[in-house]
Amino acid sequence: MPLRGALVTGVLLLILVLLLPSSLGAARGASAASGAPHAGILTPRGSPPARFGPNSRVFVSPPGRAPPTPPVPGNTVDEPAPTGISDIGMTGTGTSTPYTTSDFIGIADISQLSTYDTTLADYGFPDTALSLQLNVIVTFTVAGTPYQFWIQNVVSLDSSDNNFQMINNIWNFSSGSGAMDSSSVQGNGTVYDGGGYNFYEDNAPLGQAGNNVDLTYPSIIQVRVHASVVAGTPYVAFGYEDGYGWQWYDNASFPFAKGVSSALFRVDGTQTTGLGLPYDAEWVLGGPGSGSQTIATQMNAKFSLEYWDGVNYESIPNAYAYGEDTAEGISQINVANSVNDLNGSLGAHLTLHDTFGAGSLGLVYDRSFSSFVNLSTSLSSGNLSINGTTSMAFHGGPINLTLAPGTYRFDVEVGGLVYATGTGTLLAGGYLAIDLTAAETFLTTISSEGLTGVDAWSITVAGTLLTTTPSGAISLVEANGTYPFTVGGVSGWRSSPASGTIEVAQADQELVIHWQHGVFVVTFTEDGLPAGTGWNITVNGTRLSSSTTNVSSFSENGEIQFHVESVPGWQPNPPSGTIDVDGANVNLTINWTQVTYTASIVETGLPAGTVWTLEFDGTAIPSGSPLIHLVLPNGSYQYSVLGIAGFSALPRSSLLTVDGSNLTQLVSWSVVQYTVTFRAVGLPPDVYWQVTVRGQNLSSTDPSQTLVVPNGSYPYSIAAGDEYAPSLASGAAIVDGKSVSVNSTFGLLPGILSGVVAPGTAQLVLGANQSVPIVNGNYSLRLAPGTYLLTATDPGYAPFAENVTVPAGQSLTVNVVLQALPVPAHIGVAPSSGLSASELTLGLLVGVAAVGIALVLAARRRRTAAR
Repeated sequence: MPLRGALVTGVLLLILVLLLPSSLGAARGASAASGAPHAGILTPRGSPPARFGPNSRVFVSPPGRAPPTPPVPGNTVDEPAPTGISDIGMTGTGTSTPYTTSDFIGIADISQLSTYDTTLADYGFPDTALSLQLNVIVTFTVAGTPYQFWIQNVVSLDSSDNNFQMINNIWNFSSGSGAMDSSSVQGNGTVYDGGGYNFYEDNAPLGQAGNNVDLTYPSIIQVRVHASVVAGTPYVAFGYEDGYGWQWYDNASFPFAKGVSSALFRVDGTQTTGLGLPYDAEWVLGGPGSGSQTIATQMNAKFSLEYWDGVNYESIPNAYAYGEDTAEGISQINVANSVNDLNGSLGAHLTLHDTFGAGSLGLVYDRSFSSFVNLSTSLSSGNLSINGTTSMAFHGGPINLTLAPGTYRFDVEVGGLVYATGTGTLLAGGYLAIDLTAAETFLTTISSEGLTGVDAWSITVAGTLLTTTPSGAISLVEANGTYPFTVGGVSGWRSSPASGTIEVAQADQELVIHWQHGVFVVTFTEDGLPAGTGWNITVNGTRLSSSTTNVSSFSENGEIQFHVESVPGWQPNPPSGTIDVDGANVNLTINWTQVTYTASIVETGLPAGTVWTLEFDGTAIPSGSPLIHLVLPNGSYQYSVLGIAGFSALPRSSLLTVDGSNLTQLVSWSVVQYTVTFRAVGLPPDVYWQVTVRGQNLSSTDPSQTLVVPNGSYPYSIAAGDEYAPSLASGAAIVDGKSVSVNSTFGLLPGILSGVVAPGTAQLVLGANQSVPIVNGNYSLRLAPGTYLLTATDPGYAPFAENVTVPAGQSLTVNVVLQALPVPAHIGVAPSSGLSASELTLGLLVGVAAVGIALVLAARRRRTAAR
């Protein structure tokens, strides 16, 4: 290994060694020298140091020191610790909640559980061993002197094969000495010398049911302790249940205690025992014994702790995740509160840490989270059902429960029948009282006479099946009323009465069922009727009724006649007949079929061949004919008709009621029509305009005209006399499931302005500057109706100007003829010159030009001379 790697490894090993508890070697040596007779001894905190494990954490002072201060609720406790669920008699805010009880039950619902710790070998345990401990303190007083004994009922478990064994310990917590001998405790076990601190121990017999067995997870383990006083002597009994029924393996007495009036388990957060340990009740996991510790490697379990409150079992009022009195502990467990979804009971959910040593333990729940319900009942005993799923026995009343917040239904049951029901919503930290006191009730005792050689017989009362032995009786507690009953058949026997009613009327009573041998049971079984439907059958003149699947009659050998009454809407098969009874019971099945009828839905008004659709019971039923048939039993049915474009159905939906006969219902269709609206825009109010649609003429001076038509295409033309032209003169209006509008804007028709222009060289102008072309001495203009200025000019002619008014849709002729102007007289020219005015003018111009040229040349010569 490279030098650097070796140094790092050495440093890490040194740190690991320094982290180990300094007392490891001493504790191991002390354990080996303790002289304990059994390896499975469970150790209390505060016992001699030799009993402590290598990692044990002492929660309280050892004997001989001052009593410790009671634990402060809500403080966290570091691992390793005895972990699970406990009640230290105190709320999370420090309020004391002391109580006493005769019974505790610890319940563990385990899905996964395994542990491993190599240090267990130092105590003689397998690496995979652990314990589940129910630890409580029993108290009693002898001649004014109080005594406290620590009671441990323990599951010894090996998580490698899940081997389950039971062991118990009893320790004297009355004083610091812990003195105890065989006169202190006597039972199936023995008092041992634990090195100056004696204890009692017993192991359940290996052959006892449920002991020394390998569990398969998921498993439910229940461990119970019961305190009692018999002839003035206190006793504590130890029991368990792991799937084999409740087993009791030890009943230890305290013979030195004479004349004791009560022995109870005590929970009190403000007091400590004579040994200085707190009065707690704990159902916890830890090492297998001798103060040992272990480490969880798999964990998924729900722990709950219940106590007997004098009437019924209920969850402890405050729950913490750790125990205060035992020295064994475990690491790497998370604890959270757990609520049973079925009955609202409270507990703790134990799971594995993600990181070793990362967790801490503290309060799981207390009165700020839980709810308290008080159920009043007049019954002396019975069963309480919560939400119809969990049944628990009670004796006396009232019934008190500690539950999680939620809404619950509570049923009080007696003899399998519900006596009273109540519901309520429980709030966190709240209290709720519910009265389950029913009306005045009376006792009906049902017994049998003459029935022998059979295991049991049954009777159904008001729909509830009750079973008992031939010598047993059935007790019913009912209010005044009538309760029908039917006696179940027993092969070879006939009951009398076989059916009838129990009349409860202000008094207790007894009903005796007499049995006669040598008769046989004829059982009629119905098949096909809806559950709970009543049906009747007459057998040899006796009418029998049932709302269940079976009804029985009794007969000796011979022939019997039967007739089945019909049930509305149902037909039995066979409806009647004969049965031969010949030395054996007879079974006959009556098959029921539902009677159906035809419901015809008929449509009218649709064109032949049109497909229409009926929607019935979520199914679309199309039809191209006017008729749809439905085959239905009695009942009421909703149907609807799907729409068809251009048609309307009446009714669109309706209720179809079948009541023992065929029926017909009509659906009437009508054509849906829509409005086509034609609108004229721009016409004067008094001008008529016309719309022609499929040969139909509409004429009006109103700005709109309407036509009501079904779906289709409607060609149209629009006009308004000779003077106006529409912007939309023709087209087609398409009607397809909605109304349509057609808008047409009207304007005046143009007029024609034309005429002759002379001379043809003239310039013709319309208005300010519109030049008008002249072709071959003629002009022609298409103009909007109105007044225009028409002008014409030509040199030598007098100009022409005239306002002309062009009519709408008509022609106007305006001829333009210019008049020649006269020639003016000549001025300032001698007549004898013989030259015309134009010639004179030209000569003058030529002269002026010559003079100009001469001046230019002269100027140039002057500029040349100057150079």
